[in-house]
Amino acid sequence: MPRISTSTAPPSKEDIRRERKAANLSQTKAAEKVHAKLRTWQQWEAGDHEMHPAFWELFLIKTRRLRKKAGTATEEGSGGVGWPSHIHSGDLGQ
Repeated sequence: MPRISTSTAPPSKEDIRRERKAANLSQTKAAEKVHAKLRTWQQWEAGDHEMHPAFWELFLIKTRRLRKKAGTATEEGSGGVGWPSHIHSGDLGQ
């Protein structure tokens, strides 16, 4: 699994697209998860605009939880809550 940054830097367009596809979401559904418009999501994926790290964090939180419920998230993270090993729940303000 590619490494996902938890820094305050915006995610790359490749990261955004990869994680959306990993969550098995359309661009419309992904935008809804972070309360954004479809066009905004498309601009993030195209690299036309940078996604604010807060939206990225929210998307990761929401999609990891959904994938865990569906039984598809990794179980190697902190506390066994479905986070990749390099992301710890403390890093996400929990």
